Amino acid sequence: MGRRSGRILPRGHRETLPGSDRWIEACRLWYPFEMAELPLHPTPQARGEEAHTELEAALDACERLLEGDLRPDGGSEFSFPIRIALEHSEHGPWVRRFLAGDPARPDRLDAARWRVLHADLPQALRELARKTWPHLEEGMGPRLQLRVSEMLSRLGRARGAPPPRLTSLTEERDRALDMGRRFLVDDPTLSETVEIHRWGLFGRNEVRGGVYNRLVACAWLQGWRLPLEEALGPILDQADSDGWRHFPTLRQVPRDAELGGLILQVARSAGWTAHPLVRQTEQDLVAHLDADGLPGTWLGTGTPGETATETHDWPRARCPIAAAMVLLGLWHIDAAAHANRVRHGLGSLAAWVLAHPTLSSPFATETLCAVRVLQALRGVEPGRWREAEAVLIDRLRGRQQQSGRFGSSLETAMSAVVLARADALEWPDVTVRALVDSQQADGGWPTGVLRSLVLHPTAPKQGSRVLTTAACLRALEEIVVPTPGS
Repeated sequence: MGRRSGRILPRGHRETLPGSDRWIEACRLWYPFEMAELPLHPTPQARGEEAHTELEAALDACERLLEGDLRPDGGSEFSFPIRIALEHSEHGPWVRRFLAGDPARPDRLDAARWRVLHADLPQALRELARKTWPHLEEGMGPRLQLRVSEMLSRLGRARGAPPPRLTSLTEERDRALDMGRRFLVDDPTLSETVEIHRWGLFGRNEVRGGVYNRLVACAWLQGWRLPLEEALGPILDQADSDGWRHFPTLRQVPRDAELGGLILQVARSAGWTAHPLVRQTEQDLVAHLDADGLPGTWLGTGTPGETATETHDWPRARCPIAAAMVLLGLWHIDAAAHANRVRHGLGSLAAWVLAHPTLSSPFATETLCAVRVLQALRGVEPGRWREAEAVLIDRLRGRQQQSGRFGSSLETAMSAVVLARADALEWPDVTVRALVDSQQADGGWPTGVLRSLVLHPTAPKQGSRVLTTAACLRALEEIVVPTPGS
């Protein structure tokens, strides 16, 4: 008689044909897993060609797992082994971490596979087989019983491998922070943020925009381990006589309310609170608030007569990002003086959130709209507009993918910061892994689209590598990396 190994059958059964009664009986006797309680020829309770699909798909997924393939089934759905593992109290959080970022790295694959194999996978496969068995079409039972038995045997052997060495996510995060800081130190004025358009924007041979991207980057870097004096200087230098524009001196584009709000947000840390143009911007934004406490997008209508303004006028279009940044800016520059009007405006903004299933803007994505509005609500008086905050948190959480990303690296970083500050980032280690893996070799992160600059047929999307890097560094600095299972 052969060894009781699940592979070698008794001598009297070696000539039986696969699929025959004697073959199945022998498998049932000699495979070392619990299949004996299943009848040899089940009586189908529900016939149909699709009755076996779930079990076949689970077996296929287990096959791929053993080959080192953890990709989802048919797109974004988790495969059977991954679903079982994610529900496991000990191994689930580790599996989620290893699947984030770049899961194709060999160390991630090995670690994830080891965790999945030890997360009750054989037991779950047995249970699925038991549930499926009564519903199989006649004649399918012997083949599937053999396949399940073989897979259980292979899973058992694979579980005997020693655990791989775990990588330290904290060390990876610290290394990414150091590389990102050196990337910014090499560009102290943040000159990479300057946009240069040379294809006839507004009828000019060259148009430069050196304020908005640089200003957003400085706002994210406030209080961080990086001197900003050289970056803030050019922002003051590029002010027009009436304030700041995306494109200095280009008066076809009116002053932007969001830009004014951002100026007020950095003014105190930059030492600009007494600057005449900062005080003028503050007064203009207050004068621009409507009865509901919210501003329009533009402070004026621009200079008429140009092709761009004949095609696109500058209405007082409502943009939730502009409204949020203006109200947050007024709070930062002088909370005591503007408290009532800021609360009134944020109350209207909260009502806007509750009245619409999504926040939309002609200038930015829904994700960034949600981020900026949540940032304003919680940046003034956290919890005062609790219902609107909860809605925005749910919307942002719903955008996080298996990879840990919320979209682009910029959207991921900005979403992670506001959720972490609200103590609502569900999977912080997964998010950190996604940000670390998207960092590029020179220490910076890829350009992410922050917004469309203006409603102009040739205006590009707004964003820069420095801006994305600033947001990613802020996110990595603020997110606390937990130990899975803690």
